[in-house]
Amino acid sequence: MRGLIHPHRVIFSTRETASRVLGELKESGRYEAVVRSNGKIRLVTVRPPRNRTTRADKDR
Repeated sequence: MRGLIHPHRVIFSTRETASRVLGELKESGRYEAVVRSNGKIRLVTVRPPRNRTTRADKDR
């Protein structure tokens, strides 16, 4: 796994807030975050939101 991590990626700890991780992903245009937990490296993937129809859209 160590060889797969791009050197410019931020490695988050489990103490980071979700908003910090999501902000970094949005800024970088990526959907995956690397998290270090108890000496292990984990990969968290966030899917982009689908186009959803809201109730207001249905009333139009």
